[in-house]
Amino acid sequence: MRRMFILGLGFLLVGQVASAQTLLLRYFYDEAASGNQNATDSGTAPLADGTFVTNATRTTNTPGGIGSGNVAALDLTGTAPKYLNAGDVDKLDGLTQLTLTSWINLGGTPANGNRVMAKQLGSGNFDGFSFALSTPTSGTISASNFQLNLALGGSSGFAFTTSGVNMSADNTWVFVAVTYDGTVTSQNLQFYTGTPAGAVSPFGTLKDVNVGPLVANANDFRVGASSAGTSSAPIRIDDTRVYNGVLTQSQLDVVRQEGLVPEPATLGLLGGCTLLALVKRPRRTA
Repeated sequence: MRRMFILGLGFLLVGQVASAQTLLLRYFYDEAASGNQNATDSGTAPLADGTFVTNATRTTNTPGGIGSGNVAALDLTGTAPKYLNAGDVDKLDGLTQLTLTSWINLGGTPANGNRVMAKQLGSGNFDGFSFALSTPTSGTISASNFQLNLALGGSSGFAFTTSGVNMSADNTWVFVAVTYDGTVTSQNLQFYTGTPAGAVSPFGTLKDVNVGPLVANANDFRVGASSAGTSSAPIRIDDTRVYNGVLTQSQLDVVRQEGLVPEPATLGLLGGCTLLALVKRPRRTA
């Protein structure tokens, strides 16, 4: 009886943790090996499929490589402008906590401000969020020398935060992520990176951002472009996700691994990795 109670309590705790880390939106781009068929949203309802705009297409150059089961990625290299557009996705509005993740691979030189993904107003308080590439801390921006940035427009104002560390994605796949916790006002924003062969680790230091919950807006959610513009980097993008909640480093590494060898079906919550953490936790001896 006691064992059943403990097991039931464990599953309850997993559910409580996972409920704060809901996968709102995910595009994996594997609907076809090529072409511009809509990207299917496998997040939470109401689903928001993404439309390939102008010259956007698919590539078989993926983070997992040939034979991994990862069929295709979004290809925005070549003639611009091109991006993925989902329209005004209300479930991404007004988030108090968020996690944004994606794989990126640059096929040429980006411009300062080229987006990975965004749902944000283009003026005023810049309500919403924008995850993008920035001018490096030194030298000229290039595929092998740039920062990450996160721009947030919340109830307490606007903040533009860069990683403070340069990185490269020059014709190579890099996992990028950022988390933000609007329930606190300091040490609440963190960038992360990983590679196909390397686990997720923090990228730069914890940042202090005081903008509170994000403000809802009626602009489009776009991958590869801002919500108010059409310019895009010469970039390949795979496994784009938006979570409501702050994922831990270990949970982000599960996301990284899922992008290399995708599961037949993706859970809307990361309860699985939380459960594994509980199972693997060593027993206390005293």
